[in-house]
Amino acid sequence: MVDGAASLRVRSTIELFVSTILRRWYITLPLVVITGLLVMATPRDPGTYWGRTDVYFLPPSGVGPDRQNVLQDAATSITYFAAAVERKVVGHPISGRLASSDAGLYGTGLDRGYTVTLANKGSQWGTNFNKPVLIVEAVAPDPEGAAALLEEAVGRVYAAADEAQRRTGTGDAELITLERSPASIEISHVPGSRKRAQAALLALGLGASLGLTLGADWILRTLAVRRQRRRHEALDELSGSTA
Repeated sequence: MVDGAASLRVRSTIELFVSTILRRWYITLPLVVITGLLVMATPRDPGTYWGRTDVYFLPPSGVGPDRQNVLQDAATSITYFAAAVERKVVGHPISGRLASSDAGLYGTGLDRGYTVTLANKGSQWGTNFNKPVLIVEAVAPDPEGAAALLEEAVGRVYAAADEAQRRTGTGDAELITLERSPASIEISHVPGSRKRAQAALLALGLGASLGLTLGADWILRTLAVRRQRRRHEALDELSGSTA
């Protein structure tokens, strides 16, 4: 019974929208035409430039392969240390990371900036931070800007790791060292998607057209009711004066 009533309301709403659009077609049609022209004139997205460097946190020189248990414990501790460095550099909590390390920063829509994230071998259904590796990514409209941002981010990672260890008085033999891969900067061009921009503009234009049509219809009907009321009031006054 509830589903039937809900279905009836939805059908009534759709019929109201359709009848309004047909009644005010002279408002809807120009707006739809303008939307179509804007969609056709949408310029091609030049894309963005993106770079990535992985920063590996290596165990201290005092932990060698002949001490496997110590090495395994050290790997876990170093992963926690890498996570602390990440938060020190970017300042966001663990929940603010990308769903997976395979999800590139360029896919987030960011135009210029960088991010530092702990390597996540999990997925959107669950995280798995099992390696002491920070993934540093940068995007910018030009390759020089992307390279500069990437170098800045990597420099902040190195500085934060060094500061955290020096502040606790860690000796040279116990220092966690960092190594980046690749060692040299590699910037790639990621082409933009014109179709995606067109689809977004089309949805926005059609929604605005519908909203403006409904709004204009309400205003016009309100004015018509007021004019009719005034006409009736004038006729009543005229009838009263004649009597």
